[in-house]
Amino acid sequence: MRLTKLGGLMLISTVVAVSVAGEDAPHAALESQLTDTNSRLQAALSKRDFTTALADAEALCALLREITKPSTSAVAALATKAPRLDATLQGQVIQGIVWSTWSLQAQLGKEDYITLSSAESARRFDEWVQEQPHAADRHLFRQFKEQISMGIQEFVCLGGAGDGFLWQKKDPWTPPAAFFQVDGELGVLFTSYVSDTTFNTLRSEPRERAWKVVNQHALQGLARASRDFSGQPIRRVGIAISYGSKDFSSNSVVSSRGETVVIIVPTDVGKRFGEQKITDQELLDASEIFLADRDNPLSFKKVRLRAE
Repeated sequence: MRLTKLGGLMLISTVVAVSVAGEDAPHAALESQLTDTNSRLQAALSKRDFTTALADAEALCALLREITKPSTSAVAALATKAPRLDATLQGQVIQGIVWSTWSLQAQLGKEDYITLSSAESARRFDEWVQEQPHAADRHLFRQFKEQISMGIQEFVCLGGAGDGFLWQKKDPWTPPAAFFQVDGELGVLFTSYVSDTTFNTLRSEPRERAWKVVNQHALQGLARASRDFSGQPIRRVGIAISYGSKDFSSNSVVSSRGETVVIIVPTDVGKRFGEQKITDQELLDASEIFLADRDNPLSFKKVRLRAE
């Protein structure tokens, strides 16, 4: 088995060595190291010195990752094509209003909106990428199609039967993700995730509700999504989650209102959390968190959450 794996790496290294020839200076410098490492690997394999071969294979993998890493200029060029974070957040304000509409329609027996599982939403996203030739940011969606599709599936529905990504039946091609940039760094925000949980406003405060939702629906998914984007020019990953709040002292059908919490995590921090190297609170402290509660549904305010 070891021989097969190492032989595969040897073949890949040869192909990459040819492909980087004539590239820019950083790649040209790496080409010499790649060739030398590949030669050592082949020599070790011929001698059946698997200990040395494994060490050379690990070095080869490190070089391959470095060669395929986008250049700084390329990353900066990608980021300029994405809107600023505040603009992306403004686009998510409607999500809490949509939750209220969805909830009200459910009470009235209407079904203009449907919730789909993470797996089904990923499938629809894959179709959308192919079907929308003129959509904004489509070039970015195409470039990171695989990672975004995987990321959507990382947010497993853990609550009620109504939890999932919300889709409008009349317009089923709205992707559950959006790009943004902060200080020249590219990020992805997963959107339109809803929970059918409704919190009692007489027993909970807005930040308390937000923490419970983030803890149940976001933290583990963000850790896995951060891992999926490892080695990519995506430096931040986040999710916008809408849920319900109700004043149970009122019998009015409009006493149920949607709230939305957005949490954005640096991918290196999310990965460390997934590896259990930092606590929930350390993850929260390193994140950017925004809340649009029932009293201010049309604007986000930056908040800090406490793990309880």
